[in-house]
Amino acid sequence: MYTLGMAGAYLGIAPKISELFVSIGSRLGLLLGIYVVAKHGTTFESWAIWPLVGAIGITAIGALWKIMHWPFANQMLIAGLGSFCALYLAVFILKKGKGRLDFIKLLWVFVATIGSLMVIMHYLPREILYLREAIFWIMILDFVMLDRKSNFVANDSV
Repeated sequence: MYTLGMAGAYLGIAPKISELFVSIGSRLGLLLGIYVVAKHGTTFESWAIWPLVGAIGITAIGALWKIMHWPFANQMLIAGLGSFCALYLAVFILKKGKGRLDFIKLLWVFVATIGSLMVIMHYLPREILYLREAIFWIMILDFVMLDRKSNFVANDSV
């Protein structure tokens, strides 16, 4: 869908539909990538999984409150996203054997959470989130390259 949208935008065919395809395609890619990285990551096996789930819950409630324009929505978003960043940083620091992918994931988490918070609070323009998507796709490409490399080494040693 992303490719169709980009091709349509390049050719000038139906700009609204092309924009919709790009948006849907990037979101689907984002969800698939998060699933793949999380499935092969070690965060789900660490001590921080339940505090991270709690931080995500606070963030979700804060987002709902922001949509409803209820008081303390910004504070809940700051608390949820801030605690998520702090917990992820703690997991990263305590992890043994950090690789390039771990550093890219840390950068992505910080850019995604802080950038999203700044956009939601109207401190930065929405276009800053393209940086988040660019880092995400770099992370996915690095993951795929590492996975292929490990499969090649595993198949070569047999």
